[in-house]
Amino acid sequence: MGGLYLKQNNITLAKKSLKESISINDRPGFERGDAQTAKLKLAKAYLTEHNSEETLRLIKEVEDYLIINKVNSYSNQSLRIKLLDLTADYYLAQNDFKSAFENQKRYRQLNDSILQINNQTGVNNMENAFKMTEQSYELALLNKENTYKDHLLILGIVFSSIIIILLLIVYKNLKKSRKNVQILKLLNEKINHQNKNMRKALDALEQSQDDNTKMLKVIAHDLRNPISAISMLVAYMKREKSYNTAELEILDMISKSANSALDLANDLLNIQSKATELKIEEEDILTTLTYCIDQLKLKANAKNQQLLLEAYPLIIAIDSGKIWRVLSNLITNAIKFSPIGAPINIKMKSTTSHVTIAVEDFGIGIPEEYHDKIFEMFSEAKRKGTEGEVSSGLGLSISKQIVEAHGGRIWFETVLNKGTTFYVEIPRV
Repeated sequence: MGGLYLKQNNITLAKKSLKESISINDRPGFERGDAQTAKLKLAKAYLTEHNSEETLRLIKEVEDYLIINKVNSYSNQSLRIKLLDLTADYYLAQNDFKSAFENQKRYRQLNDSILQINNQTGVNNMENAFKMTEQSYELALLNKENTYKDHLLILGIVFSSIIIILLLIVYKNLKKSRKNVQILKLLNEKINHQNKNMRKALDALEQSQDDNTKMLKVIAHDLRNPISAISMLVAYMKREKSYNTAELEILDMISKSANSALDLANDLLNIQSKATELKIEEEDILTTLTYCIDQLKLKANAKNQQLLLEAYPLIIAIDSGKIWRVLSNLITNAIKFSPIGAPINIKMKSTTSHVTIAVEDFGIGIPEEYHDKIFEMFSEAKRKGTEGEVSSGLGLSISKQIVEAHGGRIWFETVLNKGTTFYVEIPRV
C-alpha cells in the first residue's frame, strides 16, 4: 500500500504505511527482503521531502543488509539495482554529479547483466521446454506402445484360451464320436444280423407260401374236374321231368353248391399271379370281352339282367386267360350284387398308352368301412349277393394281382345303394 500511496504522491500516508511494513518484517524469521524494499521506498519518500539524512540512513541500512546477505539471488539483485538507482538520485539531489554518474553507471551495468542473464535463461528454458515436450511425446508414444502391447498380450491370452477350449471340446467330441462310432458299428452289425435272419425267415415264408399255393392249385385242379362233372350231371338230371318239386329244389341246391365250389377252384388256380408266370401274347381285347360275356349270360339271365357291351377291336399284349379271369370276376360280382332286372354296363376306352375297361352296376354299392379291405384276400369285406349268393372273398384280390402283374391298376367308385363301377387299366404295350 505504501508504494501505491507514493505513486499517488500522498507522502504522509506512504511514509506511515511503509514504516508499519518495516516494523513488521524487519525482524528475524520474517520477510526481511520485503522490509528492505519498503526502506528504499521510504527513502524515496524522504528524498521527495528533501530529507537527506533519513534518505542516506535508509540507503546505508539496505547496503548493510546486502553486505551481510551475499546470496546472489534474483531478489537481492533486484534490490541492489533499486538501491543503485535511488543512490544515484540521492547524489544527484546533493549536486554530487560524479557519485551520481558512477552509481547510475553501476545501475545500468547490473541491470543489463541481469537482462542478458534473463534472456539466456529464457532461451535455455525454451530449449528445456522443447526437450521436455519431446521427452513427454516419446514417453506418451512409449506408454501407447506399452498399452498396445498389453492389449495384444491380453488378446493373445484370450485367443489362446479359446483355442485351448476348442481343442478340448474337439478332443472330447472326437473321443465321444469314436465311442459312438463303435456303438453304431455294433448296432449296424446287429441290424445286419437281424436283417439276414429276417431275410431267411421271409425267404422261408415265401417258399412255404409258394409251396402252399402250389398245393392249393394242385388240389383245386384235381377238384375242378369232379365238381364240373357233378354240375353237368345235375344239369342233365334237371332236364328230366319226372322229379317232383322237393327233388328239384335239392337238385338246385346241389347245382348252386357245385357252381360255387367250381368258382372257388378257379379262383385258387389264379392265386398269386406273377409277371414271370404270364403268357403275354397279342390279343384282341374285344374278343376276350365278348367271350367273357357269353360265358356269363346264363348267370345274368337267371336274374333277368342284361350285359351291355360298348367296345371295339383293339390288339394289345396280354395274358388273355388271366385277363378273362379278371373281367369274369368283375362281371360276376356285378351280377351277384345287382337286383333282378338291373342292367350291367361294360365299357372300353383307350389312349395311345393304356386301355381302360369299366364294369358298372346299379346294385347295393360298397359300404365305406370295406373300401380299404375290398382287395384283401379272405377279408371281412365279402358279402352275400342280392339273392343270397355266396362269395369266396378271393376274386378281387386275385384280380388285383393279375392286373398289377400286367403293369396296370384296378380301382372302383361306389355310391351306397346306387351302384359300383370297377375300372381296370392295362398298358397297351
